[in-house]
Amino acid sequence: MPRARFEQLARRSAVVKLSDEDAAFLYPGRSEAEVIDAILALGCALVAVTRGGRGAILATGTDRVEVAA
Repeated sequence: MPRARFEQLARRSAVVKLSDEDAAFLYPGRSEAEVIDAILALGCALVAVTRGGRGAILATGTDRVEVAA
């Protein structure tokens, strides 16, 4: 149920930001790359996944950038 609500909201959003913990909760067993791909497939222009001390990943349909913490 939480994933369905999240995806409903994400479909209406240009930018989605979530933590790696949020991603693991919403998409258990999937890699960060798979989660990002799933969210981009909903129509978002930009997905940002924060990873605490490991920095963050910013992704569009064509590019991905990892930034340090």
